[in-house]
Amino acid sequence: MSPRTKEQFEAIRSQSIRRILDAAFCLISKNGYESTSISQIAKEAGISKGLVYNYFDSKEDILVSLVESAFSEGEALFEEKFETTEPEEALCLLFDWFFNELRTQAELWKLITEMAFKIEKFPFIGELLQNKLREYFFMISQLLAQVGMPDPENEARMLAAVFDGIGFHYLIAGDEYPLDEMEQFLINKYCKNHKEQGE
Repeated sequence: MSPRTKEQFEAIRSQSIRRILDAAFCLISKNGYESTSISQIAKEAGISKGLVYNYFDSKEDILVSLVESAFSEGEALFEEKFETTEPEEALCLLFDWFFNELRTQAELWKLITEMAFKIEKFPFIGELLQNKLREYFFMISQLLAQVGMPDPENEARMLAAVFDGIGFHYLIAGDEYPLDEMEQFLINKYCKNHKEQGE
């Protein structure tokens, strides 16, 4: 048998990390952070405890990686599109990512929201979320300035509050919340050209 290539090792590493994060999310969602141990995460992931520590320094490190992974798709999207896409189209991509996350990752965002409300227990998550929110606020305010909003910073704060409200209501009400209608409302408000092209 030939030795594994660097690419194969990287694929194995990525798969193992994903299994650990998925197992941690499953257990923390069900049992809570304090009641979940590294040993339980390893067992749920079907790997050894030592291998978990090969990739993560602590349970706290796993939780931080879990939260960072929730933002990674949006960050990758905007790293690729922010500089090359028209500002209005970039806003539409932001809305698309936000509503898609709610539809497909509701339980993960519910967990993150719960931790945000218990910030005294999870100060390391609070610092991470504050940094992410600052990055998104800066990006959104720039986009709003470029599409001609008269007060882009306050408009960005208002839009962030709208996202929070929509997310919070949807996580509570589930399918009873009019998520499709709210997505269309924001597109109609901020993406006029996008709306015209879709008609």
